[in-house]
Amino acid sequence: MSWDTKIPARLIDFANRVQPNNNTIIGVKMIATGGGSGTWVYIDEYDNVVEVDKQLYFKEHPTYSGIKTVQMDGNQIMVQIPKFYIRTEGGKKFWIAPNPYDDNLSDEENQKNIEALKAKGFRLHPAFYKKSGEENNHFSVGAYQATLYNGKCCSEPGLFPKANMSFNEWLEACNGRNSTNGVSGFHMWTIYELSAITILALIECCSTDFQTHYGQGRVDTTGMGLTSHESVISATYRGITGLWGNAWQYVDGLFTDGSDTICIWSNDGKRVNKTTTVKVCTKESKNKTWSDGISSGYFTSLSTEVGREYNLNDIFLPNFKSITNGYRNGNFSDRLFGRTSDGVMKVCCVGGDFASEPKDAGIFAYNFDVSQTETFDNITTRLATY
Repeated sequence: MSWDTKIPARLIDFANRVQPNNNTIIGVKMIATGGGSGTWVYIDEYDNVVEVDKQLYFKEHPTYSGIKTVQMDGNQIMVQIPKFYIRTEGGKKFWIAPNPYDDNLSDEENQKNIEALKAKGFRLHPAFYKKSGEENNHFSVGAYQATLYNGKCCSEPGLFPKANMSFNEWLEACNGRNSTNGVSGFHMWTIYELSAITILALIECCSTDFQTHYGQGRVDTTGMGLTSHESVISATYRGITGLWGNAWQYVDGLFTDGSDTICIWSNDGKRVNKTTTVKVCTKESKNKTWSDGISSGYFTSLSTEVGREYNLNDIFLPNFKSITNGYRNGNFSDRLFGRTSDGVMKVCCVGGDFASEPKDAGIFAYNFDVSQTETFDNITTRLATY
């Protein structure tokens, strides 16, 4: 069956209709705003609203069924995500398409299938580029929030996440896992890897309210729990535990410079810093640059700027001009925290922590007010590798 064969995504009676295969394209779009998370529906590749039997469809879908838990470099428990392609539109429509590569086809036939997919507006998700710019068939992220042993970042159950380390110290600890026995590719997880996980979860549950669909996480309490504590495990997506709550998590590749401007790595894997025109909301904003003149709140839309070697549609960056004080006015469920305008480069943390209000934590919770050298008792990170 060729890539161009039209396969419907309408899967109400899944068992008696089409089975997912390498031609399956599925998406979601927001059709109404407000209520905290907007209203979302499934769509096929032609933007037609479709109905999907979630349990059956995603069990067999080649991308979702390809996600697996693996053990690497000793006892590091990781979750491996297979390569996929994306198409986005205006921060309101998101599609994924499985990698069309087939071992049974010639290189020429495989390239033809990839080009056919690109002709439909799809692009390889940036998470699947190595630092060399080469494509990778998968990436892996820690199944657990980061712990530390012998100066190396770990992903293991039954331990408290390590806190009181700066962003720079965590970079060293994550990269330090590459120093022995020919091991390579380990790093702090990146904004692109987080965004790949986010688009998978968004499309699977057809909502931005992940806490309702997957679990509340460890929030609204007095301290961090073990990486495998039941409250932490409740914030799990396909084996990736503690995605929100318990501790904020540094991500690499997304920063704000001293002038409060968003900077992001190039989307070719080479990690070149690109300066956008997007300004982060600040505590010092006294005019109405932002919708409510506030530095934190709930956002109603995403940044969609496209520049040379970056595309903000690849990630889920808030539109800082869309911030509102009211949770019920938001469309992405979780709380955004801006930054102090102090002329210092700041990094990005995600997810919220143990003290977060339930409505504030989540995979769309962003905090832009931490420098590279500060340490806090409620921030950790997550290990990743190519």
